[in-house]
Amino acid sequence: MDLPQREIARYMLERLIAEWRRYGRRFAIVRLELPADALEQAVPRLRTALREADVLAQWDAEELVVLLPETDAAGAEAAAQRLRDSVREIPMLAGAAQWSGGSAEGLVSRARWAAARPA
Repeated sequence: MDLPQREIARYMLERLIAEWRRYGRRFAIVRLELPADALEQAVPRLRTALREADVLAQWDAEELVVLLPETDAAGAEAAAQRLRDSVREIPMLAGAAQWSGGSAEGLVSRARWAAARPA
């Protein structure tokens, strides 16, 4: 599968936060939750739904995070929908959140909440 693990993803997320603070560069994330046994099948298809600059990383056993540089809330929602569409037959929750301050963990929590809210 060859995905960056949580520690690397966390470092990359902290770098995006630092760039936002220094240069005002916006970014967002999409948090994905899918069954662990479906990850191997899903990852290549999820990657096809992303831009070259986007980073797909493993956050927990059944949780992936997509880092979306230079992306606003609408762009993150569009990315979440593309990701859902790429693996339609696999049960997956996808929630998007744009950085607006706080902490990296808080951003992931907001994306987790967005994934869980009813459509």
